[in-house]
Amino acid sequence: MRNEWNAPGLAVAIIRNDSVVFARGFGVTDINNPQPVDANTLFAIASNTKSFTVAAIAMMVDSGRMDWDDPVRKYLPWYESYDPWVTQNITLRDLLSHRTGHVTFSGDLLWSNTIYSRREVVERARLLKPHHGFRAVFGYSNINFIAAGLALESVTSSTWEDFITRQILKPAGMTHTLTSVSQIPGTANVASCHTAPEGTMMVIPWQNWDNMAPAGALISSVNDMAQWVRLQLRCGALPDNTEDHPSRLWSEKVQNEMWQPNTMNPVSLSAKANNPTTHFRGYGLGWSLYDYQGVKLVNHGGGYDGMLSTTTFIPEKNCGFVVLTNSNEPLYYVVSQTLQDLICNTPDPRDWSNFLKVRIAKGKEASLKEHEEALKNRNKNTKPTLALEDYTGTFHDDIYGDVEVTLVGKGTLRIDMKPTSGFTSNLTHWEYNTFTLRLEGYPSLPEGKANFTIGMEGKASELLIDIPNPDFDFTEFRFLRVK
Repeated sequence: MRNEWNAPGLAVAIIRNDSVVFARGFGVTDINNPQPVDANTLFAIASNTKSFTVAAIAMMVDSGRMDWDDPVRKYLPWYESYDPWVTQNITLRDLLSHRTGHVTFSGDLLWSNTIYSRREVVERARLLKPHHGFRAVFGYSNINFIAAGLALESVTSSTWEDFITRQILKPAGMTHTLTSVSQIPGTANVASCHTAPEGTMMVIPWQNWDNMAPAGALISSVNDMAQWVRLQLRCGALPDNTEDHPSRLWSEKVQNEMWQPNTMNPVSLSAKANNPTTHFRGYGLGWSLYDYQGVKLVNHGGGYDGMLSTTTFIPEKNCGFVVLTNSNEPLYYVVSQTLQDLICNTPDPRDWSNFLKVRIAKGKEASLKEHEEALKNRNKNTKPTLALEDYTGTFHDDIYGDVEVTLVGKGTLRIDMKPTSGFTSNLTHWEYNTFTLRLEGYPSLPEGKANFTIGMEGKASELLIDIPNPDFDFTEFRFLRVK
């Protein structure tokens, strides 16, 4: 299965009745320096981190120092939303269940490899206009969890990293888990990130996610994550917990809150195609919830540039599993769906590998048709409206910051999105005042376009950037010339 998907490596752990019944690695950590993956190999677990942040807040709820329904401004007096009423009324529960009205991944360009601190990311996000009503629909938000992490820090007088390490990782026995990529140098048995943007697998650098740590910074192994699943299935109780000697990190009451739907998701045709037997989909507090073959599943995925992962457990069956991979290939999904079928005794289980290949092929075919249509409609015989130097300058968006366009060499425009490391590219003329770009520091992102508007003074007055991809929405920003 791994070779079928051209995936360098993966690790899998399966937990049943509070025992780790399987923990093993497959493949290699790095295609350029192939070392075997084992159960202790470290991978980015990305958004699987969110459940740790929620668990930390749950501990504070148990102690009476926080409450799910407290206003965010009780802990962060400087916090603001786009709408003044929302500013006063938004709660921790709203943050942790993704129901603030923004579309999924809104504002993620504010933290990804940028110069901004956690607080600066949250402060800038106040200018993002929601697409939906407050508490109306689900919209996955990393920035919400950054804010929740800051709220936790305000109560504990500790950094998020320190609290998670001392109060959760160490008691749970997760002794190899890291809270930052800055801890990787000198650490053994760490997988490398891989991507294959043009079909050829390549190693790409680790990215520093410190400024969004509460939403996705943890780096772990399947051996450590197996302890996390055990802790979740024990509802926060540590292994030495007894009636006479209670030893637990959080109560069953707050665990129940985490696993209850706070925001419902529609069961779309796509979701129904994936899971014909499903009846509901929702999001609790740091966990996705859905039914499969008549039982409730609790799950979260993690997407990092060059690594994908998932954690799933079935409370009714007292079992769960973790899948960690070191590429952008969807192998993690194939393995997790196959394990779900085995655990749930699915009659006539689907060939998930073939199912996904067919779906991906259809997606590629649609993308190719779209690209061919764009080429067909392109006015390729046009030239830039202005002399190239009249496109140069500094363009500003109040949410994101500055973009600089310069002229280099013999007539080449170059763009630099200043807050983000690696967001640089030469601009190639497409038609009229539109140029193509390919961000050099992000090979996994496709080609995009930079569109200039010409002002009354005969120079480019506005810049819009569009790079179609599922993770970052460049169209949220409008860059106006400032010099």
